[in-house]
Amino acid sequence: MIYIAFSSLYHHPLPEGHRFPMDKYTLIPEKLIAEGTYTQRNFFEPKLTDDDFISLVHSKNYIRKLKSNNLSKAEERRMGFPFSQALLKREELICAGTTQSALFALENSVSFNVAGGTHHAHRDFG
Repeated sequence: MIYIAFSSLYHHPLPEGHRFPMDKYTLIPEKLIAEGTYTQRNFFEPKLTDDDFISLVHSKNYIRKLKSNNLSKAEERRMGFPFSQALLKREELICAGTTQSALFALENSVSFNVAGGTHHAHRDFG
């Protein structure tokens, strides 16, 4: 069985006219199901991980700034999205979906994350 990570929270509301094509995150699973390539049972909801796991990639200071809403305007602008706790949860779910998909791929040869590849952050900035 092929497992595909997806959460409705992958689609995050953006300001009117924002250039990022956020709708693709709901359109991809809809299309895969509509064309019969996969069924609803192929999709799984990622489970959030703890901060210790996230800190393997991101600095604890950066994680603290995100969780306490202490990004500067310049840091938020560099990220490309207006920051909110909902956006943070989305990004955590995407990371979890990628990690969990990789584990499924080890067991089943292949697995996917609908939102894989959208995270271009560095250790201490988004």
